[in-house]
Amino acid sequence: MRIRVYETGKLDLDTVAEMLCQTDRQTNFDPASRWITYTTEIITTDHFEEIGYKKKFKDIFVRWIGVEQVVMWLTNNQIVYEVMTYELLSDEQEALEQAYPDSESKPEEIYLN
Repeated sequence: MRIRVYETGKLDLDTVAEMLCQTDRQTNFDPASRWITYTTEIITTDHFEEIGYKKKFKDIFVRWIGVEQVVMWLTNNQIVYEVMTYELLSDEQEALEQAYPDSESKPEEIYLN
């Protein structure tokens, strides 16, 4: 899942990401059960280039097991965010494909009258 956190006012995105990662570390002692895979920072220049308007946001890539906790943390701390995609991350998708290969699963067709 990808969540986008927006910069508003004097909110420092690096501090938000670090506090969220610290909460993740405090809750999950085992690194294999962490919620956050990685974060990326993006700065875009919108159509207001002549006045130098730049929009800054950070994408947080969250594993499926931590979606609810991360969304609750962002909401409780009144952070402006947007869920960009609900898709599984690539490593989660690969793990599922290895555990349940498509060739073994053939769903039955059920006809209802």
